[in-house]
Amino acid sequence: MRMALLANATLLALDPVLIYGLFGAPRLSVSGAALALVASRVAPLLVSLRRARRLLRDAEPAATLPGPGQAARRILRVGLPTSADFVARMLIGLAMVALTARFGAVPLAAYGIGTKVMLVATMAFYAVRQAASIRLGRTPDAVASVRRQALRLAWAAALVADVVLLAAPEPLLRVFTRDAAVQQAGVVLFRYLAGYLPVLAGVVALGGVLLATGRAAAMLRITVLGAAAQIPLAWALGTAMGVRGVWLAMPLGTALQFALSLGVLFLPGGKRGIVAGPPPSALGAAATERSGRTGPSGPSRR
Repeated sequence: MRMALLANATLLALDPVLIYGLFGAPRLSVSGAALALVASRVAPLLVSLRRARRLLRDAEPAATLPGPGQAARRILRVGLPTSADFVARMLIGLAMVALTARFGAVPLAAYGIGTKVMLVATMAFYAVRQAASIRLGRTPDAVASVRRQALRLAWAAALVADVVLLAAPEPLLRVFTRDAAVQQAGVVLFRYLAGYLPVLAGVVALGGVLLATGRAAAMLRITVLGAAAQIPLAWALGTAMGVRGVWLAMPLGTALQFALSLGVLFLPGGKRGIVAGPPPSALGAAATERSGRTGPSGPSRR
């Protein structure tokens, strides 16, 4: 979580400096935004590598360690679905940008501002997701309790964000632009974001439970199904309603992901749909590794 905060703090600090040439820095415009983004990723990477090196140096030697091949397989079983989920979410975002751009520069500018504002809330959601995963790693029998707590915390963060978006949209937009047309479009967008953030909070919070219980692959399938519904829906609603239809597809598509996430958690093990997965036999990477071949009490029946 500290690395995520460092990355976003670096981006927020360097963006205006490099774009507008503040404090004696060169005015780089779009290139400055790109450099700020690269720096926001490099900084936490370097800090993480230094921290990892220190942890490895201070760690006590284990009695038995998995071989490099086995360790790599365990990491990939968790890492590949998780990274693919992230890529899928980025592709959804790119598709929404492209669909919004069909209606001109004004709604596109408003959407760009909205995604920046939304970043603050989504980082809170992902912090809850991380906390849920860590908590379940320490108390593996507390799935129901952690699920409830994660949802409550994420929804509380979404409620705070919604209050800000709905109560003071104009002052918030004036921080980013003085263009009256962009501000007007941004006010409309914020209303749709107010419906989008609560369901996104639910999806992200439950994602922490899915990860900790070895269901990263199920989480990926949920995201892909949500994308398969949201993008065509955004195109169809955009054709019928204009840019408001594109933005309406965001909460609708994410609501589908939330419903599927609940289905995985409350209906585990049974073949009740494409997203259903076997119940976890342990937590973390080992659970994900075993979920393909063992159930809770024996060999897989697939």
